[in-house]
Amino acid sequence: MGWLYFLSKNYTVSSTYYQKAVEQRPNAVEPKFGLVKPLNALNQVSQLQATYQAILKIDPQNTQANYWTGVFLLNQKAYDKAARYIERVVGLYPFDYDANLSLAWCYLNLGRKADARLLYGKALLVRPNDPTALAGLKCAS
Repeated sequence: MGWLYFLSKNYTVSSTYYQKAVEQRPNAVEPKFGLVKPLNALNQVSQLQATYQAILKIDPQNTQANYWTGVFLLNQKAYDKAARYIERVVGLYPFDYDANLSLAWCYLNLGRKADARLLYGKALLVRPNDPTALAGLKCAS
């Protein structure tokens, strides 16, 4: 029901159904990922972050939850905290473009320019001439 209401853009009702699924299966990750969709559509950032944290309590290596938790923290300029989450993703997926780019921005803002340059370089291997990675590389030089 949560998915059907999500598809019809009734995000409030969708989140209600997904929340019921989460309550019925508190140790399952799948209903929590379902809940993420309507929460995101409703721009309920604090609940979204809490849902990702709940996923990480069950599955600490979950790449999607680690990545998005890191992105939230990156957007809040909590670079040190963000880096810890995104480092897990890069550790599991060393050539993930988004994770390398996000971690490079964290490192750049933490003054770790050499580390940032390496990550921008990896991002450019995946997407040559990418303007965001090139701009970051220029800042890190």
